[in-house]
Amino acid sequence: MSELQTKAKLANECARVLATKTTIEKNEALEAIAVQLLQEEEYLLKENEKDIKTARSNGTNEGSSTD
Repeated sequence: MSELQTKAKLANECARVLATKTTIEKNEALEAIAVQLLQEEEYLLKENEKDIKTARSNGTNEGSSTD
């Protein structure tokens, strides 16, 4: 199974679980995700910059995706 297929399968499984949750539970999950993203902001921005530099050096358009 490819990485993309694996991610699609996991997303589908998550969607089924989320469908059973209340609005409050979903909002709490979104809040937790937001907090984690903010805590990891510096790391994520550095990693994104690395990806952009790699894409530029490979002649890839920044708006395109290879995944």
